[in-house]
Amino acid sequence: MAFSALFIILILVALPVTLAVTLIVYFIYKFFYNKHLNKAIQSETKLRKWISPFVVVLITVGCCVACVIGLTYMVYMFQYNTNSGTSTMNQAMLQINEKDGVYEVKSNTGFLMQKQFDLDGVSITTYNNENELFAVFDIKDSEKVDYFIVYEGDESKKIEYKDLDDKFLNPFEMYIDIQYENEPIKIEVYSEDAVEPIGEAVFH
Repeated sequence: MAFSALFIILILVALPVTLAVTLIVYFIYKFFYNKHLNKAIQSETKLRKWISPFVVVLITVGCCVACVIGLTYMVYMFQYNTNSGTSTMNQAMLQINEKDGVYEVKSNTGFLMQKQFDLDGVSITTYNNENELFAVFDIKDSEKVDYFIVYEGDESKKIEYKDLDDKFLNPFEMYIDIQYENEPIKIEVYSEDAVEPIGEAVFH
């Protein structure tokens, strides 16, 4: 399912949920707010002023919107999720295990395709089923290869294969959750000074 469709579904679900939560919070707070207001009127001592129910409604709506944005972001990352440096990913479909630099990949769907691409400065081995693609990059020359651009449909993402200490990761792993059916996935290889890619791998 495309991300846009999932986003629309999230919005349609979020609207009634947000309305329901806002009304519940409003009536509960209004009940205690009125009790406090009556007590403040009858009391001889000055009581602390509470924020108005309208402000509470605004805060509640803001929190709901923040939750929807966070949930949308998590759904997006699940739909287009590119990771590196892990040994086992997405046990539900592709089962990926690594031992001593050797990768064992199995697919629970019964379909698994393996390809090998030998490009300038890097060798790419890919495994994919109908929904997922897992690629292992063997960097032959780190002076030639600086980063990759991953294209799927109209979306693209730049991937660098360095850790937080700016050290190269080799081998370098990449996992992609395929979100567009019948759309090829293309990985372009770039060096730091090159305007055009020095190589590319295309998967259908």
